[in-house]
Amino acid sequence: MSDITVTLGAKDEGLSSSLSGLRNQADETSKGFDMSFGKIGIAAGVAGAAVKVGMMAIEAATAAASAVMAGFTDAIDLGGKLNDLSSRTGESAGNLLILQRAFENTGVGADKVGTSVNKLQKFMAEAANGGADQAATLDALGVSMSDLAGKTPTEQMGILAGKIASISDPAERARASMEVFGKSGGELLPLLNNFGKEIEGAKDQLGSMPGVMDRSAEAFDELGDNMSAISSKVMEFAAGFLESALPALNTFTKALSGVDAAGWGDATLAVVGRIADRLIGAFQDPVALISAFGTSFEVAIKTFGNAFFNTSSTVIDFLFKSFETTLPSAVLTFLGNAFVDTALTFQRYFIEGLMTISSAISELPGMEAAGNKMFASLDSVNTALGEAQLERVGKTAAAASLVKEEFDKAAGMTRVFSEDIFGAEDATKRMNSEMNAIEEKGNATRKAFLESNVAAKEVKDKTKGAAGDAESVATSFSKAEGSAKKMKEELSASAKLLEDVTKAEAKDAVDKGGKLAKKASDQMASGDFSGARSTARRIANNEAETNLRGIGANKDRRALADIGKDYGLSSKLGESSSEFRERIRAAREDGDYGQKKPQRMGEGKPSIDKPGKDGTANGKTASDSKPKSLDAIVQSILELVKKIEPKLPVAALTA
Repeated sequence: MSDITVTLGAKDEGLSSSLSGLRNQADETSKGFDMSFGKIGIAAGVAGAAVKVGMMAIEAATAAASAVMAGFTDAIDLGGKLNDLSSRTGESAGNLLILQRAFENTGVGADKVGTSVNKLQKFMAEAANGGADQAATLDALGVSMSDLAGKTPTEQMGILAGKIASISDPAERARASMEVFGKSGGELLPLLNNFGKEIEGAKDQLGSMPGVMDRSAEAFDELGDNMSAISSKVMEFAAGFLESALPALNTFTKALSGVDAAGWGDATLAVVGRIADRLIGAFQDPVALISAFGTSFEVAIKTFGNAFFNTSSTVIDFLFKSFETTLPSAVLTFLGNAFVDTALTFQRYFIEGLMTISSAISELPGMEAAGNKMFASLDSVNTALGEAQLERVGKTAAAASLVKEEFDKAAGMTRVFSEDIFGAEDATKRMNSEMNAIEEKGNATRKAFLESNVAAKEVKDKTKGAAGDAESVATSFSKAEGSAKKMKEELSASAKLLEDVTKAEAKDAVDKGGKLAKKASDQMASGDFSGARSTARRIANNEAETNLRGIGANKDRRALADIGKDYGLSSKLGESSSEFRERIRAAREDGDYGQKKPQRMGEGKPSIDKPGKDGTANGKTASDSKPKSLDAIVQSILELVKKIEPKLPVAALTA
C-alpha cells in the first residue's frame, strides 16, 4: 500500500484584503445594530447554551475516543504478553488465551497459566528421564508417556485433568494434582474437576479472539516494542536539549555561587533583631500589642473592603464599556469558530488513527482487500475534512484578533477604581506607628539590660576585695550566728508542728478518721463508681463547710442563712446550698458582696452564739468572732513567726 501524505496549507491570494473587507463590513453593520440590554442577555443565554451543548458533545466524543484508544493499547499489550508466554511454554497464543479465561472463570487467576504449564512440562520431562516418583504417579493415574506425546500443553493438561477428576477420594485427588502441578495443584482442582466444560465455556466467551491472537500476537508484540522505543525518545530529546543548554546553566550556577551570602546574613540578623525587640516590647506592654493587633485587623478589613469595592466597580464599568464595542458579538463568533475547528481536528485525528489500524489489518493474511477498502473509505473522509479545514484557515485567528482588539478598546475606556473608601491608608499608618512604638520600647529595654549587665560585672569586680575584708568580720560573728540559727530552727520546728496539728484537725473535721476516703476507695475497688462519686461529693461538701465555718473553738455553728446575712446575702430562688455557700465565701475572702452593703459579723442583731455585752461572742470583737478557715490559721502562724524573727540575734547583728 502506498504512503499517503495530507498537507494542510493555503496561499494568501487576496485573503488578507478579503478579511479586511469582511471586518469593515462587520463594523458598518454593528454601527446600525441597536440592541437593548434585555435582548443582549437573551442572546448571550442562547449562545451560552449552544456552546455548552457543543462542549458536551466534544467531551462525549473525547471519552469515546479515549475508550477506543485504551482498547487498542490493551489489545497490543495482550498480544505481546501472549507471544512471550507462547515462546516460554510452546503453546499457541490462542490456546493460552483460552486457558487464561478458564483459569479466571474458576478463580485461579490468569497469571497462573504460564507457571502451571511449565510445572506440567517439568513433570513430564522428569518422567521421560526415568524419574521414579513421576512414573509411579502416571501409573497410578493410568496414563503413559505415549498418551501425552505429540500433544499440545492444553491437550496434555486435559488428559491428566480427566484422570485426576476421576479419583473419588478428595485427599488423593489433591495429592495427585500437586504431584503433577506442584504446590499450586490444589488451587487448580476447581478447573481440573470440570476441565473440558470450562475450556468450552472460555471458547464461547472469547469467540474469534483466539484465532486473531494466533495470527497476530507476534505482530502485536513487535508493535508494542516499537511504541516503547518511541517513548524513550523523550529522554533522548531531553538529553540533547540539556547539552545545548549547558553553557547557559553553567553561567547561571556561577552567578549563584557569587551571591553575597554574608550580606544576606547581616540583613537577616537585623530583621531578627527587630523581631526580638517587638517581642520584648510586647511582653512589657501587652495592652499595646493587643491594640496593635486590633489595628492590623482593622487594616485587613478595610483593605479587603477597598479591594472588593474597587474591583467590582472596575469590572462593572468594563462590562458597560464592552457593550459600547462589538466585543460580545466578537466573543460569540470566536467561540463558534473555535468549536468548529476543534471538532474538525478531533475528527481528523480519529480518522487517521482508524487508517493506521486498517493499514495493519491489510497486512494480515486474507485481510488485504478488506483493509485496503477500509483505508480508501477513511482516506476520502479525511480528505473532505482537510478541505473543510483549508476553507476555514484564518477565520478563527481573525475572530481571536477581533476579540483582542475589542477587549483592548473596552479596557481602554474602562475606569480603574483605586479609591480608599474605608480609610485603610490611615489605619495602616496607625498600625505602623503602634508597632514602631512597641519595637522602640523593646529596643530600649534590651539596651538597658546589656548596660546593666556590664555595670553588674564592674560592681562584682569591685566588691571582690571587700568580700575578703569582710571574711574576718564574719568569723567574729559565727558563734552568735550559730546560736541564732539554733533558736530559729527550734521556732520553725514548733511552728511547723503547730501547722501540722492545725491541718490534721482540719482534715479530721472534713473526714473524721478518714472513713469517707476509705469508703470511696472500697467502692472504686468493687466497681461501684456511682457510689464513689457520691462519697467524693460528700467530702467536697465537708471541705466547703470547713472553709466557711472554720474549726475548733472558733467554728461558726449558725445556719447558712444567718451567716449570709452578715454579708448582706440571702439565698436566691432555685439556688442550691453549695452555690449559696460559694457566694458567702466569695464575699468573705474575695470582697465580692453582691448588691447589698455587707454587715460585719456582730453588727446589728447580737450573735446567737453566746452574745456578750457588745453583741459579739464571748466579749470578742466582731473581727475576732469571724470564723477562720484553714488558710487563715496557717497565715496567722506565719505572721507570728515574722514578728518574732526580727528579735533574734542574727537579725540584730545584720541590721
